[in-house]
Amino acid sequence: MSFFFRALVVLPLVSLLARTAQADLPQDVDDLLARWRATGARAERVATLFLVGGASRTVLVPIEPTPEAGCVTVVALGVRGASFSMGRQGAKLTVLAEAADGVLAVATDGPEPGDDEPEVAVSASRPSRAGVAELEVCRDSTAAEIAANNGHFANDSWSSPMAVEVAFSSARGTVDVVVAHHRGPLPAVDEVLLDRAMGPLEPVDDRAPALAVAPLAERVNRASKIARADGADEVVSVVTRAAEDGSGALTVKLSAGCHRLAVLADADGVNGVDIDAELREPLASTPLRVDRSHAPDARLEFCVSESRQLELRWLGAGAPRPVTLLDAHWELPRLPKDWSHGERAAIAGALFKRRAPRVSEPPIGQWLGLVGATQVPLALEPGACYLAALGLGDGDVATARLSVDVAGSVFHDDSVDLPRGAAVTFCAQASAKGRAHVLLRGRAANFRLALWRLGGDAP
Repeated sequence: MSFFFRALVVLPLVSLLARTAQADLPQDVDDLLARWRATGARAERVATLFLVGGASRTVLVPIEPTPEAGCVTVVALGVRGASFSMGRQGAKLTVLAEAADGVLAVATDGPEPGDDEPEVAVSASRPSRAGVAELEVCRDSTAAEIAANNGHFANDSWSSPMAVEVAFSSARGTVDVVVAHHRGPLPAVDEVLLDRAMGPLEPVDDRAPALAVAPLAERVNRASKIARADGADEVVSVVTRAAEDGSGALTVKLSAGCHRLAVLADADGVNGVDIDAELREPLASTPLRVDRSHAPDARLEFCVSESRQLELRWLGAGAPRPVTLLDAHWELPRLPKDWSHGERAAIAGALFKRRAPRVSEPPIGQWLGLVGATQVPLALEPGACYLAALGLGDGDVATARLSVDVAGSVFHDDSVDLPRGAAVTFCAQASAKGRAHVLLRGRAANFRLALWRLGGDAP
């Protein structure tokens, strides 16, 4: 049975939604400032930031307090789906002991307050909710009253700008920073901008019992049946035992072919089980495969073109209880013997991952290439279906993509995991010509591209 990859182009819709969201942000800022000013507050936009994921920017917010407006509120406002945080640099504001002249000396950004030093504001990093992060700093009312009686404002350091850092964690977006000087409470942002209201969250009861897990023997039997239904040539199991902390390690010898390794642990019905596992070369720092899902059992798939000894590690069994390792094995497809081990493993892995039909004949065409953008013309038979596979050899590869263009229809696959391979299937329909595109970025990397004609014709 042949299979097909299809790509649904949604970029125009995504772009339209993004432009709409960005267009609403300036209006939201104007509405918020207008509502704050209606209460008598002095409010203004401080900065507009254009950020990408992982970036942060520091904004200097003007602080000009008066005895009538001793509070400062800073709001970072993005689109509703944006994720970011905002915090004040120098997060302590403390009122020290009364000085000899009767005026309270106020220190900012100083050391931790002592036991006899009342703390009037602490500002930590605030995560955004519905695209809003808010920070408020207020003067102590007693300090303001004493300062006013002595003819000047006690906290002179507030006349200098306050440094506020905005850290962005979404892909990219715009954040506006606004500030308000006020005396009484300001209208909440979600009262002014109703679409920012999140509503109450249901509390989570961490004392709830763990979800019931089927007995180990039943889960092992089910995993074996699934592997055989997927065409596994052999399924073997090894029983071991987890350590006191629920972890373990085992050296496994994988024969040539593709393997599905499952790690399953027994459960006592009270303490749940959630196995996380990784497969790596002995003494290597980077794993070849990782499974950190929330499923009770871990599953790792990997292909090798020759027998290899690898290290399997796991944790999450919860106790020194029985652990079963299940190894389902698929034989390698009939790939040319003159290919390198890396190319054979990469193409076998791509075909296995995509559940492609097994190939039993030599490819009708194959090409070698290097780093960069490579185009390969394909001579096709109208109505026939084909399988194209890409295998990367040695080298430091950053990204790799295989695309096939047939009569305006484009089929593509990206090489992400080790061993690095990609595969697509397609049918020529009425066209006798196609073109394969290989985009390979890295250092001193190379690839092999192979094409097979499948047995079935286009439907």
